Amino acid sequence: MLPAQVDPGLVDTLVHRLGKGDRPSLDRLVELVYRDLHRMANRLLKDEPEANQTRPTSLVNDLY
Repeated sequence: MLPAQVDPGLVDTLVHRLGKGDRPSLDRLVELVYRDLHRMANRLLKDEPEANQTRPTSLVNDLY
């Protein structure tokens, strides 16, 4: 189970490792922040006209 709050220090560490080419760090980072990204995408897209609306999950997956 993932923590309710993501440790900013862990995120910083993973971003630092990712910058050095550590691909597994990207996978772990996305795992940690996926729910927050999905929530943000949902908030941003809720006012879009339905005909033009991208699903939040699709947006987050495209980001990854």
